Amino acid sequence: MGELVGIRCRYVRVGSDDVESLWRDPESFVFGFDVNHLNGDPLADQSIGIEKTWHALDYLLDKAVGPAADVIFGGDPFADDWGYGPPSFMDSKVVKRKADVLNRTPFSNLTVHYDAQAMQNEEIYPGVWRDDGEDFDLRWLRGHYEKLVTFFNVAAAAGDSMVVVLT
Repeated sequence: MGELVGIRCRYVRVGSDDVESLWRDPESFVFGFDVNHLNGDPLADQSIGIEKTWHALDYLLDKAVGPAADVIFGGDPFADDWGYGPPSFMDSKVVKRKADVLNRTPFSNLTVHYDAQAMQNEEIYPGVWRDDGEDFDLRWLRGHYEKLVTFFNVAAAAGDSMVVVLT
């Protein structure tokens, strides 16, 4: 199998028992979890990926809700740059606030802001947005958005913190 190409976004839940491991060796902790960007289970997995949808979801959430919903860049950087910026950390209170915002933001609130041409013009990664009548892009975004909302809800219910990193 070939190497994955492109910038992907990874989330890792950090339980109270994991904090020491995270601070001792952040890179080993974050990359110690196998991430299936396409089929990860947000109910069971400690780490998920949202593939290359991260920039579009950030863009659409910002249009729909504003900075309160920043689940991509909304944490505190806590380590050196790992290639696409430093990883960020959201403590359990921030995770709960973000989960609350996501729960009040159904995907339909994002779709009203979907404009393929505007996203192309603003160079929203990965830069392949189109309105082709088949809604592939919206189905792709919806699947990852729903996975992300579920993951935040599971983390918030458990009182977990979270790490976000672009890889």
